[in-house]
Amino acid sequence: MVKGREMDEKTRKRTMSRRDVMRAGTAVAGSAVAAGVVGRGVASAAPGATYRGRRARNQDGATLFIGQPAPFQFLDPQRTYLSSESSMQQSIFDTLITFDDNAQMKPLLATEWSSTAPKEWTLTLRQGVTFHNGEVFNAEVVRYNVERITTPGFQDYAFMAPVDHAEVVDEYTVKIITKSTYPTLPNLMSQFFIVSPQAMEAGVEEFVKMPIGTGPYKFVDWVPDDHVTLESNEDYWGGAPTIKNVTWRVMPESSTRVAALQAGEIQVLKDLPSDQYDSIDGEDGLRAVETRSVRTPYLRFFPESPQGGGEPFKDKRVRQAFNHAINVDSIITNLLGGHAERMATTMTPEMFGYDPAIQAYPYDLDKAKALMTEAGFADGFEIVFDTWSAGPAPKPVELAQAVAADLAKINVKATVNPVELGTALQQQVDKTISPFGLWSWGGNGFDGDVKFWGIYHTDSSSTFLTDQMMVDLVNAEQATTDPEERKSIFSQLQQHAVDEAFIVPLFAMMDSYGVSDKVTWSPRHDEMVLPYSMTLAE
Repeated sequence: MVKGREMDEKTRKRTMSRRDVMRAGTAVAGSAVAAGVVGRGVASAAPGATYRGRRARNQDGATLFIGQPAPFQFLDPQRTYLSSESSMQQSIFDTLITFDDNAQMKPLLATEWSSTAPKEWTLTLRQGVTFHNGEVFNAEVVRYNVERITTPGFQDYAFMAPVDHAEVVDEYTVKIITKSTYPTLPNLMSQFFIVSPQAMEAGVEEFVKMPIGTGPYKFVDWVPDDHVTLESNEDYWGGAPTIKNVTWRVMPESSTRVAALQAGEIQVLKDLPSDQYDSIDGEDGLRAVETRSVRTPYLRFFPESPQGGGEPFKDKRVRQAFNHAINVDSIITNLLGGHAERMATTMTPEMFGYDPAIQAYPYDLDKAKALMTEAGFADGFEIVFDTWSAGPAPKPVELAQAVAADLAKINVKATVNPVELGTALQQQVDKTISPFGLWSWGGNGFDGDVKFWGIYHTDSSSTFLTDQMMVDLVNAEQATTDPEERKSIFSQLQQHAVDEAFIVPLFAMMDSYGVSDKVTWSPRHDEMVLPYSMTLAE
């Protein structure tokens, strides 16, 4: 039986602020992991709607304000798993298993877990836990949640595709049955938020007006495109939060977030612009902190896009030419101020299965032109290039413009088209997305399966270009529990992805934050900004 199972990854370097780094005379180092981006919920907020639960009863307690770059899309945590929303969701809802601040796997609603048969995991559940509405958490609750999210036709059914069903053993023991051997089920359970069955009985449209979980905070209100407010759950099984009220303020413009931090209107700023990092770090009462993320932005190809124009991407030589033509190192240096790290694939060193021997495409304009000529596109072509107006990548519009400028050198006219994040997510699910565009993927669970299944498996809504070898290799790594065999398969996956140039990998992000000195907090390795782990001075 596994109790609080640790990950077998090497010790990670401590995250430091830039001031600390300068004092120590060393480079900033750290690690991070993020959830993959999946589809938007079908019952999203109505225009102009306000969702109010209870009034915040802790009016005299400390209040934390967080500057949030992207608007919240949905408050049903099982219908969307966006890194931009997961901090808020993990404050309201608990998962069965979690990762701590040091990226170590830990118990949450499940206290023990083990694989008791090739297709079976048995979990012992925490006793004495209640939902915000007083409903008791037990094995039947888990069975209900598994059944809900694995029901065919559910919006993001693919997220739980490896799971078949759950069986109640006794009140606090549950078995989760998978469709085949699935060694990383505990990692998957770190993304599986548990909702109240009683609250969900009223239907999802009513649930999002008053989302009910077992987490350290209770819902107060949600004004789409403006803010979400929570209050402390004083009866939380893990102990009442120190910070009693939390408001995530939606501030898409980075300049607005920076000004709000400087004015004391927010205490934590997410996605601090690289060109503001040093100035914020040098300002009295503020500090800038960052840690390397496993979120890796990349450029996707979609030859079958119904928008048209994707035909050239069926030719591997064109895709390879794009990889050679885009000067990623220059983008990191000149656009991001060095606040990113080049990667050969979407894997980073913090993830199980990462192979440092895999090499990135070198910037080679002559090679790119030769490949385009060989493929019959010496004169180039025109393409619509979708990017996010704001989303999980640094400076997405400017990044796309820099890429388009590089592509122009091989006679490709890429018209940059900024798209609102929610629209892009819906296009992803509907498979109506453009033939070329910016995307990104994290890795909640610290295992390569998260990325390779999400980006290259035909069961994933985020797969736009793959081949049978990639699918077969993903199936193979999911089917074995032997760590060395899985590492070998991941090496094959990484090399084949590079050889076939299914995407243009860009870099590992540096998750950067501006923080008030009143807040005691260090960035996690998964993009999570969790108020429960913070303290706030008066």
